[in-house]
Amino acid sequence: MGLLGSIGQKLISFDQSRQPRPQRKALYLICEPGWPNYGDELIAREWLRYISSIDPDLPVILDCNRPGSAAAILYGIHKNLVCVDTIARLTFENEFVKGNHNLESVSEIAFAVRRALDWQGGNPHYASGVKLLEDAIAGVHYLGGGYLNGTWKPNLARLELGRWATDHGIPAIATGLGLMPLSKDDLSYVNAAFESFDYVGVRDADTYDALNGVRNLRLDVDDCFINGLEDCIQTDASELLPEYMVCVQHEFCCDSSLVFDAVDRTLKAWGVKPGIDLVGVVECNPIIDRYIYDYLIGRGNSLRFYSTLELLSEGLPVRCDQKWISSRYHPHLIASSFGCSGAFINVDEEYYPIKQNAVLRMGSRWNEISLESIPETPGFGFEDLDSRNRYRDRIRSSVSDFYKRILDC
Repeated sequence: MGLLGSIGQKLISFDQSRQPRPQRKALYLICEPGWPNYGDELIAREWLRYISSIDPDLPVILDCNRPGSAAAILYGIHKNLVCVDTIARLTFENEFVKGNHNLESVSEIAFAVRRALDWQGGNPHYASGVKLLEDAIAGVHYLGGGYLNGTWKPNLARLELGRWATDHGIPAIATGLGLMPLSKDDLSYVNAAFESFDYVGVRDADTYDALNGVRNLRLDVDDCFINGLEDCIQTDASELLPEYMVCVQHEFCCDSSLVFDAVDRTLKAWGVKPGIDLVGVVECNPIIDRYIYDYLIGRGNSLRFYSTLELLSEGLPVRCDQKWISSRYHPHLIASSFGCSGAFINVDEEYYPIKQNAVLRMGSRWNEISLESIPETPGFGFEDLDSRNRYRDRIRSSVSDFYKRILDC
């Protein structure tokens, strides 16, 4: 071969090497990290850890309201993660919402979402995101949590993506959802949306009873157990963690001072000596969960504060012999699953009682604190500490067919 022929052959080889390779299709996750709120971040992180363990090269697109913050919080967990807000934005940026989230019906919002998915001109600001859904998605997975319910109707309309996906031959599943409260109209929409899903797992009995009749429905457990809560609690110098722990929010309370007073009275009933015994205060939601710290400081208590950032970077400060007071769902669930004793307090009458009852069903034996009745002793944690691993295996089994199908794309 002459010099020109050799150069020509190299040019051909170089040109072929630059040809675009077929792009592998992505898994599309709907969830709500990024606020941050500890439980939502935990669930997203644990699923990404699981996905990375079964296929570290799988492209993953995570759709949520705050993709920038979510990307920072979840950085490095899965190397092929991209965070977007296409569906989240479509549910808010339409003529039916217009800044008003207290709407009567989710169906109109869902109509706007479906219009944008079916016609790129329906909301051209997000046409690129819609095209990505059309061209590059192997499956849709709604991760667990309480972000989809009738209180936040635009969020509930995110289920429209699942309907659209299954209409286009793309499988959709949901795991570990808590959907209550739901109005009659909400329930009608949700039932129709889930009808074509391959699997629907819910974490509380109220949601399960409301959706009874949806095919492939199962009363399951919380998604945080997908990896058995391995590496989710602080282990370094655990002996230095406080014996008494508090995680009580400010939001949803009709009168937070009454709730905080009940917490203070409970600590005293359990033998906490102000100024002598150290009490840990856990912040799951920035600022909102800080108010109880200021209140207890004002009552002379010695406190150690655990910020949301510390929870996300170091884990929940759990030691099996602790005594907890929590209004938050995930601290109750996680602490009790590691054997901690404690008590929970409901800050409203509609949303949180369902969540706390779900924890009791999963294995907690904590007592309840009411404004009128203070338990003299904390209730027990899980009797079976291997429940975490059994729940891990149960969730993985429930999604195995879906993920086999995704990995084959």
